Amino acid sequence: MIRPVLAKASPVVGIVAPASCIEKEMLEAALPALRRKGWKLKTGENVFKRDRFCAGTDEERVRDLHAFFEDGETDMIVAARGGYGTARLLPLLDYELIRKHPKPFVGLSDTTAFQNAVLTKCGLITFSGFVAAYDAKDGRISPVTEASLDDALAGREQRFQGNVLYAGKAEGRLVGGCLSLVETLAGTPYMPETTGNVLLLEDVGEDPYRIDRMMTHLYLAGVFDGLAGIAFGEFYRCSPKDKNDGTVDDVLNEWGNKLKIPAVRDIIYGHQPNHCVLPVGGAAKIENGTLIVS
Repeated sequence: MIRPVLAKASPVVGIVAPASCIEKEMLEAALPALRRKGWKLKTGENVFKRDRFCAGTDEERVRDLHAFFEDGETDMIVAARGGYGTARLLPLLDYELIRKHPKPFVGLSDTTAFQNAVLTKCGLITFSGFVAAYDAKDGRISPVTEASLDDALAGREQRFQGNVLYAGKAEGRLVGGCLSLVETLAGTPYMPETTGNVLLLEDVGEDPYRIDRMMTHLYLAGVFDGLAGIAFGEFYRCSPKDKNDGTVDDVLNEWGNKLKIPAVRDIIYGHQPNHCVLPVGGAAKIENGTLIVS
């Protein structure tokens, strides 16, 4: 595994938009908070383009990623936002180029596709839980998110207390991220190995039955076979439209009992305010309802 560490106090940071388009005003409102961190910012050539629901064509978005990985001056790459479209890039990426020029990549949500793909193809650990335009919204970063981001990039151990779904201890590599993107990767060459590892899952704006449907797909696809443990983050704004459907809690409780592997829920990872940043591909443990990552 390649575990990049951000060592510079004033790194050069490339901003990319691998998924949905981003309004220039929205991103520019976030930049002061990033500059206060000492980051020297470079914006990808195609960040503000639009091609239907994506930030430019697939080829344009790939070019920005390749350019920043190859650029010797760029120390880190940060996604402007998530949304939709990152999975479309996976067959077009030059994984050998990325492997030869490893550096921290930070994103959340739709970038789950890219992050698990480069873990699978390059052995590159990336960081999930921060996107520039949303987590530095209005020129401010949540202290919780910023502290976790700094710890993750420095390679420091982090501990997050959750609630036990199924008791036990687990240890392995942390894989996964946004559930709907993990489901998209299942059965493809870009899905990381789950056997012996800890699977991380969260999502936003999904009905409980849809979360159960995605979990069922992963179960039927064998993703849970040999899994060491599972850590659920927040399922933000995932209330049922019909109260008779039950809640997300009901869904997670049922799956915790069904899988019968060490499982923890309510880790502060996801789309909600004040979330943490976790290393996709990093070392992970589940002990007594705590997720420990490094």
